[in-house]
Amino acid sequence: SVAFAGEYWPAQTVQKIHTQEQAAFTGHPRAGYPANSYHRLTITQREYWLEQAQQRLEQAQNRLSQQRICVYYAAPQPIEQIIEQLNDLIQHQPDGVILLGYGLGNLPDHPKIRQLLESAQQSGCLIVLATQVPFGGTEVRYASGDWLAALGVLPSARLTLPAIYARLLWICTTQSSTDQRRRRWLHCLNDTRTHKR
Repeated sequence: SVAFAGEYWPAQTVQKIHTQEQAAFTGHPRAGYPANSYHRLTITQREYWLEQAQQRLEQAQNRLSQQRICVYYAAPQPIEQIIEQLNDLIQHQPDGVILLGYGLGNLPDHPKIRQLLESAQQSGCLIVLATQVPFGGTEVRYASGDWLAALGVLPSARLTLPAIYARLLWICTTQSSTDQRRRRWLHCLNDTRTHKR
């Protein structure tokens, strides 16, 4: 959880909404991870888990600075510009790309954009579709967005941009193969048993 100014929210939903007011953050109290994703550990299990976690953390810290996560902020502009910008971004061979689409997470569909995204994924890049809208998450509801899911672009559900970035960075740091990274990204992301309070 994240606590600020007397309130708290599930960490993956927290969004900064003001640069100067005390109520600078907000979140969604009913969008936590499923309650069954947490397991009680015995004292021995906890000690063993902490020892392993410490080793993994040290390994991850050495790899964190090597990860390249890019964010693409879609804007209404000529398709040629979008293609050029995406091409420039993908040429740097990022480990992950966050596509900030319109509304529920839509981008213009074009054969060259498809080709760029497919090429990036084939080279091991994780591409996550998000939205520029602070809350509500993404949803493949319109024909203008379902082509991205068909390409294998990953959903972001209700995660905020900071949570998407942190999750993507951590997964790329701790998981070695693209398949492992994709599976880990989807773990608990859209569970229908999401804990509500």
